[in-house]
Amino acid sequence: MGQAEIMQVLLDVYEPGNANTDAANLISSPVVVDSAASSDEELVSCLMVTRGDPKFIESAVKSFKLQSYSNKELIIIYDTSSVGVENLAREIGGDDIRFIHANRMQWLKEAFRSLVHGSLRGRLGRMRGLARAAWARPRLKLPLGLLRNIAVAQAKGNIVCQWDDDDLHHRDRLAVQVRALYGGRVSAVFLKRWLIWLPAQQLFSISGPRIWEGSLLAWKKGLPRYQPIRRAEDTLFVDALCKTNRIGLLDIPHLYCYTIHGNNTWNAAHLLYLVSNSSRFFSYEEILPEIEESMAFKAHPCFGSGGLGPRSLIRQASTEIAKGGDSLGSPVRVRDRCEDHDAV
Repeated sequence: MGQAEIMQVLLDVYEPGNANTDAANLISSPVVVDSAASSDEELVSCLMVTRGDPKFIESAVKSFKLQSYSNKELIIIYDTSSVGVENLAREIGGDDIRFIHANRMQWLKEAFRSLVHGSLRGRLGRMRGLARAAWARPRLKLPLGLLRNIAVAQAKGNIVCQWDDDDLHHRDRLAVQVRALYGGRVSAVFLKRWLIWLPAQQLFSISGPRIWEGSLLAWKKGLPRYQPIRRAEDTLFVDALCKTNRIGLLDIPHLYCYTIHGNNTWNAAHLLYLVSNSSRFFSYEEILPEIEESMAFKAHPCFGSGGLGPRSLIRQASTEIAKGGDSLGSPVRVRDRCEDHDAV
């Protein structure tokens, strides 16, 4: 799907307080967004939080460079330094690709900012714990919520976009979402469904409907802060955003591809729950020609490797799901087994 081919898109618009992460079940107002609704004039800051794996960083950078939208920057936030990351920063870093090492002083700054959120007891507890960890355990990985706040603070653009390093992005993702942001006159645009890639099984699927937090593209001004926690920070962020802002949902799944590779933030039970709610599955033969044309698929670390880390449960369950095809005869059984194995 090239940029010139996308003449109009349908955007589901939700008024403040009328949406949450299950927005697919709520009432919205559809808006037709024309291709002339925006241009490349506004700078988009793509915000990438990474644990410092050079292969994933290189893959995400290639997806960024592939984008048809021209006025963009990529901000790479990492809290674990390595020779590989430092070499990449020297080789590809520049005005449009900025590497930022989240240090202990930034950690402390975020800890003090926690004073303005939640109850007094909770605020003091979070600040004390974060400050102590910053000095006493400098090698401890920072919570994702803190890293995302640092990324937003570093953004030069008026529009920000979440850019996870282990996923794939269609070359027109920024162009289409920016167009929807302008045309729908909303504060943020998300995808209602997206692709899910299971390298271990050489399968792709189309997810179930919801607000997919990782697909965020929004005006920077007025964004809520992320909670300083290690996971589910983006879900709480989206819920806070929806309470006070008009948001839009696009149902164009192939703009974003979420990868289940074995080292994801969420555990296998949660990931398999997402897969079991997919509406359709594709073999490599069915979908690869389009994926290879529109995404940096062959640059991804999981291409040809079948994924990373322990994935026996993913392999077993995804095999059963795949047997069901479009009819999805097995997801309920898979979900039940996963909930027994490892509660979400």
